[in-house]
Amino acid sequence: MGTQFSSRIKGSSGERLRSKLVGLAKDRPRRISLGTAVLNGTLAEAAAHHFFDEFESSPLFAQILRWLKGLHSDAEFHGFETTIQKYELNHSGNAIVTLTRALRELLEESEVRKSDPFRVAVRDAAVSVLGAVTTKPTDRGPGITDAQRFGFQFRKMDTRELVEIFVKSFISNLVSAMLHSADPNLTSISGEVRDGAEGAAARLGKRVVARVQETAGLANDDKIREILVEELRAHAKAGADGSS
Repeated sequence: MGTQFSSRIKGSSGERLRSKLVGLAKDRPRRISLGTAVLNGTLAEAAAHHFFDEFESSPLFAQILRWLKGLHSDAEFHGFETTIQKYELNHSGNAIVTLTRALRELLEESEVRKSDPFRVAVRDAAVSVLGAVTTKPTDRGPGITDAQRFGFQFRKMDTRELVEIFVKSFISNLVSAMLHSADPNLTSISGEVRDGAEGAAARLGKRVVARVQETAGLANDDKIREILVEELRAHAKAGADGSS
């Protein structure tokens, strides 16, 4: 069995999830969307494999979110100069490639991190944030380096958007990996089911961020994870109760 959590959804577990999702695509309560039903069912199966115990004991989600927010803070208050110097971005030729490499090294700097069951989902969520930065308006003035331009774009992304993209992408990547593990040949779980799950992940990400802003604020990374866990537990319970 692989180290990533999604590898648990195989064999009888994968068959059980495939059967449930195929049934949901054909017949589900009208009061909820297909995406929500898929999210509920997938998380219920994950819960049976100690998902919540493992996620709550994993530090990576909060650690990498904190790393991203550190980059953003440097861009906002220091012109990205600390990051440029630390990662030698002016010599790299491509800031996002260098930062993605730094992220991978950060996630693999110890055996504990390498074996963390959420390492890939966290990594891909962080890469989604870095990719979203490149869509922001940029300063194209003379003499602006690629690294400075990336920092200018990062400053255009507010903290709420950063957290929302990270949370949404983490959920989407994790659920997508579990669906792929359950149906690696893409023969049973339809594209409609997969797309629905992605939409549900996006809605959940927005809800988590809204709750965090109402309580602890976006600076509290542990609170963000705590509220995310509460929301995921509610979905898993709905799936386990048959109210998908």
